[in-house]
Formats: sequence, C-alpha cells, structure tokens
Amino acid sequence: MKKTNLLRIFLASPGDVESERKMIYSLKDEWDLLFGDNNDIKFEIRGWENYSYPGVGEDAQDVVNKTIKDDYEIFVGIFWQRLGTKTKRAASGTVEEFERALEKFRKDNQNTHILMYFKTATPDNINDINIDELSRVREFKNKISREEGVLYKDFENIDELKRYLSIHISSLVKDKFSKKEEKSEDKKTNSIINQDATEKAVKIFNDEIERFEKLAKNIDDGEYMIEQQEIVKLAENTTNFLQNVTKIIIQINTLINEVSDKMNLRTEEISKINLIKDERIKQKKIKASMNLMAIDFDNYSDGLDSLAPQFSDTFNLSIESYTNLVLKSISSQNINEEAKTEFNDVLPGFYNSLSTAIEGIASFIESFMKLSVDENTKFGKSKRSAELSTNKIFKTLIQGKKALKEILDTNNF
Repeated sequence: MKKTNLLRIFLASPGDVESERKMIYSLKDEWDLLFGDNNDIKFEIRGWENYSYPGVGEDAQDVVNKTIKDDYEIFVGIFWQRLGTKTKRAASGTVEEFERALEKFRKDNQNTHILMYFKTATPDNINDINIDELSRVREFKNKISREEGVLYKDFENIDELKRYLSIHISSLVKDKFSKKEEKSEDKKTNSIINQDATEKAVKIFNDEIERFEKLAKNIDDGEYMIEQQEIVKLAENTTNFLQNVTKIIIQINTLINEVSDKMNLRTEEISKINLIKDERIKQKKIKASMNLMAIDFDNYSDGLDSLAPQFSDTFNLSIESYTNLVLKSISSQNINEEAKTEFNDVLPGFYNSLSTAIEGIASFIESFMKLSVDENTKFGKSKRSAELSTNKIFKTLIQGKKALKEILDTNNF
C-alpha cells in the first residue's frame, strides 16, 4: 500500500479578501488530482475558519496561534487594502502569523515555505478605500521586501491569483519532493557503501521487487490509463478553448481595423476641411465630421462590449486549461517524454502570439490617447467609451501573458 504524504498549507489574510480565501479552499481537490496524486501527496488547507476552535488567550489571535501551532509546510499570505487589527505582539493578526512563519522558516528552511501575494485591484466603490490602512499595507509590503528578502507577487483578480498559486504550488511540490528523493538516494548510497556484499544483494533485490510490484499494481489498477485519458481530455479542451479564443480575437481585430480605417478617413476629411477659409462653414463641417466619428466609436464600442464577456470567459478558461495541462504533464510519471515535450513546446509559441496581439492593441490604444478632445462633448464621450471597451480586452490579455510567463520562468522553458 503506497504511503500518501500530507502537505499542509496555512492560509493567512485580513478580512477583506474573503472571496480569495474561499477560492483557495476550493482548490484542494483540484491540486490533489493535478499534481498531488503523481507525487503521493494530499493537500490540507488550514485557516482560522476550519482549524482553530474557541479558547482563551491574551487575545483572539493568541488562541488561533495555539490551535494552529505553526503546524504546516507552506504559508500563504494574502493582502489587499487592510493590514488587519493590531494584536499585543504585532501590527495585525495576519502580520503576526507571517512573522511566526518567518521565524519557522529561519529555523527550518527546507520544510517551511512562504508565498506572499498582494492584490492591486481598485475596489468597486472608491469610498471603501481607507488611506491609512492602505498605507500600512504598503509599508509592510516594502518592509518584507527590503528587510526580509521576501519575493512577493501582485495580482489583479481571483483568476490571476488562482493561476499563480497553482503554478507556484506545483513547482514547490516538484522541487520539494525531488530534493527529498535526492537526499534519500544519498542516504541509500552511503548505506550501500557501509554494507557487506550480502546486505547489498538483499537491498538490490528488495528494491527491484518493490519496483516490479509497483509496476504490476499500476497495470492492474489501470491508473496510468486514467491519467493518460485525463491529459488527452485536457489537451482536447485546451485546443477547443484556444480555437474559440482565436475566433473571437479575429472578430476583435476586425472591429479594430474597421474603426482605425474610419478614423484615418475622418482625419483626412478634417484636414481637407481645415483648408476652408470661411470659419463658420469650416467649424460646421468639422463638427459634423466629428459627430460621424463619434457614431463610428459608438458602433465599435457596442461591438466590442458584446464580445468582451465571452472573450474574457473563454480566454481565462483557455489559460487555466493550458496551465493545468502543462502542470499535469510535468508532474506525470505515466506520460512519455515525447508527449511532454510536445505539450511544452506549444507554450513559447502561444506566448509569442499573445505578445503580438497585446502589442497591436497597445498601439491602437496609444493612437486613441493622441486624440485630444473635450470629454464632455459627444465625440469625447464616445472616444472615452471606446477606450474603456478596448482596455477590458487589453487587461485580460495582459493577465494571460503574465500567467504564461510565470509558467515559462518557473519551469525553465
């Protein structure tokens, strides 16, 4: 019977990232399946909600400390706009949990890992921003980077955090357990050197039998077939998502090209109008031309807004599916190297295509910004609406590029 290792994750955060906490708790089963099973690992995600219980201490945080007991391998800290309520020992409960994790790391950096994330999104209601609390978060963020050597990651939304965490936890599992295997091999080698010939022979025999029995059990269970089917399904889903994304991007590019052509025509038209000497007639014609351009912008915005939700959902699903495909293929022991290489070789090309699309939209947005207009006019309002509609697509692409770059860097592609 194979031994399953428990990898414990402690989740620390103030109360303003409740949605992110719920999302992380929901990832346990997905991580178990994606890269836990291949490494004989089960994940356990701990937090004050599910692991602490009522008690008495110096304060509420002291009770949490006593129940958690720093009994975890991975510390995940998340901050947004609030640092949290001060305790008798630290700037906040979450800061205290981080400081305890840091102390634990210094004592045992082989079995303690710290992952820190900071949310950068602006709240829906700007009145929710507390400048003092935000300043405390920034000071803490700068302090742990400058004084403690912490490399943190910024994220915009839940989807981006989910991708980062999956990539980082997968990489951490791979590095952590490969190191343990190296240590185990070192111990095995030293042991063999110190054993006599008989002990060597017995050990070699036992190791071979264990390997053969594991292989036979794998065939009986058919687990390798299930895993291969899962990866094939992931690959099919990823291909479908990417095809749909490509179709939508073509529609988006068509809209951009159409409105760009119309902008050029209107600009040429206004240049000719400016040659008219009669100022009254000239201004009247310029106004009419700009009103027509405003209609062009409105039509463009309507078209883009109708595509934006579908594009965002499909694009995020394609990035998530491809991320899972890469992570699964990397951690799998039942997929041949040729298949792994095939999956992984697609990533740089997809990343470059995404970069090209981003550059194209960036150029388009920059051309919009050069149009100096009064935002209170019909033309100004239409221009601003077109800018914001384009920016929704632009930001989605940027987040996708960041996620793919993280996979490339983390896995040395």
